[in-house]
Amino acid sequence: MGDQALPFKIHPEHFVFAGVHGEQEVMELIGEYEQPTYQKIFISLDVEKPVVPDADTKISMAGDTVTLMSDPSLDIKMYGMHQFKMKKGGLRIKLGVFPQKQPQARWYSVTKNT
Repeated sequence: MGDQALPFKIHPEHFVFAGVHGEQEVMELIGEYEQPTYQKIFISLDVEKPVVPDADTKISMAGDTVTLMSDPSLDIKMYGMHQFKMKKGGLRIKLGVFPQKQPQARWYSVTKNT
């Protein structure tokens, strides 16, 4: 079944990953909210991207979120984008986070060597 810990290695700020009916439920720590957020993520390869993918990106996907928390003020209404890049000896993933409350994008890079 592969490395079941891989999502947590790629996203160390995530506490929960659950695939539910083709969607994802994620609990993660996003700095400006000062506590973990629990959300459902709707991801697609075909959705309009918030920025043009980098020239070396082989696959990109993006999606938006809806809160699963009981306090509606914690609904971060985040939009995310992942760019997958094949590199010598491994895979590089560029992760973009676009919270509506702070529209300045934040980008993270993760490298997974094979």
